[in-house]
Amino acid sequence: MSFESALAKTLGFEGGVSDHASDRGGLTKWGVTQKTYDVWRITTGQPVRPVTDLDQAEMRAIYLDLYWFPAACDQLPEALGEVVFDMAVNSGPRAAVKALQRALDVPADGLPGPQTIAAACAAGPAIALSFLKQRGALYRDIVRADPSQVAFLAGWINRLLDQAWGLP
Repeated sequence: MSFESALAKTLGFEGGVSDHASDRGGLTKWGVTQKTYDVWRITTGQPVRPVTDLDQAEMRAIYLDLYWFPAACDQLPEALGEVVFDMAVNSGPRAAVKALQRALDVPADGLPGPQTIAAACAAGPAIALSFLKQRGALYRDIVRADPSQVAFLAGWINRLLDQAWGLP
């Protein structure tokens, strides 16, 4: 599956710089939070700097290193890999993998092991829609636990629906 295709779709949702008062991620650029940027720069031996200084090469490396590979998107069928990647960016790779595992009805530990990959590859194209339903349930749970997050619900649901309508 193509990282480039998945990245282009996710960036269509993530936009540029954002600093919404209710966003628990705080200041972001292209969907990368300051905290994520700090962690990535430190682990790559670089000093921290404002996320607003994030360049496209760094953004691509962060998406590969912290979301694409940890969620095993390269090992999933294309349509499924794209929606799992997008959720990994939006909610973290463990949450995305757990949602996938729930959709596959395999143990949901958040780690994309051989059982998860095999089940995903054998599941057929309808699994992507089942995955998106699990993602929707996570949004419901987030808003129930923290009503301030309702400010993002319409955007989250629109993102989910855009992905569902784009499925084969």
